Amino acid sequence: MVRESRNNTADEVGFQAFQFFLSFLLTLPLAAHWVAIWLGWRIFFLADPWIQLVWAALLQLVCGWPFVAGALRGQGARRSFDGLIALGTWLLFGYGLYLTVRRPDVATHPYFQMQSVLLLAVTLDRLTVAVLARRRHRAQ
Repeated sequence: MVRESRNNTADEVGFQAFQFFLSFLLTLPLAAHWVAIWLGWRIFFLADPWIQLVWAALLQLVCGWPFVAGALRGQGARRSFDGLIALGTWLLFGYGLYLTVRRPDVATHPYFQMQSVLLLAVTLDRLTVAVLARRRHRAQ
């Protein structure tokens, strides 16, 4: 039984590391726009709201879906935490989508970037929790 739980924690760490890596890769184009503005660079394709919409949609579907699934099947605190993350990221994505369709002349909306940073931070948190759980199981 202990061996089975160790395998589960190793699988969980692998899954969370993969989720974090995907989240990081999909956040790069959205965060690069912020960095380019801060440095005073004008990189035209990063400011295009339709390209930001595509990256944000990929990020939401790939990295945001586990939170929706966790909210639907979880119990107690896990369900409420996943539900809040899913609700927050889908609201940010939805409002960014609305602004992109309604006002495509505006170069950028911060909602896609906020969504990406939120998903990146929460996946990093989950990876950290999984690594600590694996260390705790190894110590037992």
